[in-house]
Amino acid sequence: MDEILNGLFAYYGLDWLTMFFGLTGAYFLVRRNSYGFMFNGLSCIAALSVALMSGQYGFMVYNTVYMLIAAKGYMGWRQAEVKLT
Repeated sequence: MDEILNGLFAYYGLDWLTMFFGLTGAYFLVRRNSYGFMFNGLSCIAALSVALMSGQYGFMVYNTVYMLIAAKGYMGWRQAEVKLT
């Protein structure tokens, strides 16, 4: 039982936080709410922390690129909203 609990919180709950922020971000984006980009960015930061702790270099690169894509998407979203008003 201790092994299961240790496995669930091996990364201080950051992996669970990544899942929560990622799903919340996806939900907001599906609802066409720009807060989805913020939650996806938070998810990437938490996932990057987990990747650093576990030495997963490919995952580090992935999360860095994903954060840049989310930032570009947010900026494009804001520019489109400004043009509509």
